[in-house]
Order: sequence, then C-alpha cells, then structure tokens
Amino acid sequence: MRRYALRHTRAPKQQARGVVLIVALVMLVVIGLASAAVMRGVLNTDLVSENNRRHTQAMQAAQAALHYCENRVLNGAQTPAAAAANVAAEYWQTLTNWGSTDATVSLATVTADYLTGSSTESALQNRYADGQAPLPQCMAQYRAIGGGDVVVITSRGFSDDYRAKSDDDDATGAVVWLQSIIQISAEDS
Repeated sequence: MRRYALRHTRAPKQQARGVVLIVALVMLVVIGLASAAVMRGVLNTDLVSENNRRHTQAMQAAQAALHYCENRVLNGAQTPAAAAANVAAEYWQTLTNWGSTDATVSLATVTADYLTGSSTESALQNRYADGQAPLPQCMAQYRAIGGGDVVVITSRGFSDDYRAKSDDDDATGAVVWLQSIIQISAEDS
C-alpha cells in the first residue's frame, strides 16, 4: 500500500503582502468616493436651505410692501396712476419706472420706520434697522376691468443679500413680486 502525502503549497510572503496592499488601496478609493458623495449632498442641501431663506426674506418684504401700499391707497395717502391706454404698458412692467421720481407712476418705497414698527415681524425689524437690505417698493395703478374701476397694486421685496447690477438679469439675491387688486366703489371715490 502506498501512502500519499498531501502537500500544501503556500504562496511566498512577498506575494501575499502585494495582494493586501492592493486591497487596502481599493478600500481607500471606495471610502474616498463615498466621502466625496456625502459632502456633495451636504453642500447641495446647504444651497437649497440658503435659497429658501432668501426667498422667505424677499416674500416677507414684498408682503409688507403690498400691505403698505394697500393702506396708503385706501386712506388716500397715495393716488394711483391713471390707467394706461395699452394693457401691455402697465407701469409696473417697465423696470425703469421702479427707480422713477415721476409722481404719475405712483411709486412708493416703504419706509424703514414702517418696517421696524411693532406690527412687523422681528425678522424684518432686524434687517431694516441697520440698513443691510434694500427697502421694498410698491406701485398702484387704476385699471378698468369689467365696467368697474380697480386699483392694481404691485410690490417687490428683496432678500438682504440682493445686489442689482446694470442689467436686472445679472442681479444676485432674491426678488419676489406680488400683486393685489382693490375694487373701487362709488363711495370710495
């Protein structure tokens, strides 16, 4: 009877070390890629959060301006502009009218005192008390709709980081535009 001896062959130590090195390098690359993906997700979330904050600031400012102008029109402190003959020529649609000093445009810039008053939210108070944000604006214009007269009030509010450049398309920050319509009855006139 013959005996067979089983022999185990082992790889030399140098080859085993080379495989461990390659596996370790692959693991480091995988960990690095996963870390980069997580960081990118965090940065995107931060950008979305910042954009929401800017939009909320601009929305609050536009709402305050709309309320300001509505009160001024209803109390007779602001006379709305006469109705334009051409609907496409509404005063609020021309950007140069928002910087106009022409009284026929009926532009009002909301005062910092109004925005920092006790009736305004504290978020607005902090932004306008130290002049860090552009003041919101509103504009009123008469329109004839369905045989009756109405006043269309348009407001725009800005985030505190809003910076206009020569062309409004190049602006940074957020701008929100709002409109309301007030029907004028015979007793209001």
